[in-house]
Amino acid sequence: MIFTDLEVTRELGKLGNVCATIDAGAAAENVALAATDLHLGACFTKSYSETGVKEILNIPDGYRTEVMLQLGYPRKDQPRSMRPREGADATYHNRFGGS
Repeated sequence: MIFTDLEVTRELGKLGNVCATIDAGAAAENVALAATDLHLGACFTKSYSETGVKEILNIPDGYRTEVMLQLGYPRKDQPRSMRPREGADATYHNRFGGS
């Protein structure tokens, strides 16, 4: 679980929440990369009961959960991934729709 100290966020003013979100995403990605190096799988989750998670993990008031990571060994018989949606591999240079 990656969480934010809301007092630090308040000290940063309006930019605090944005910075917290960006920092949490960067931290989660670093954990996922380290997990991959250890041959572990990683999954990000944001859809959960924050109140329930804070209670289970004893996270005190004054902190906000940002993202949960699940780590584990991937199944050997992992089913095929879903087909990517049309256009999912599109990238643009300098402007939307540009090649």
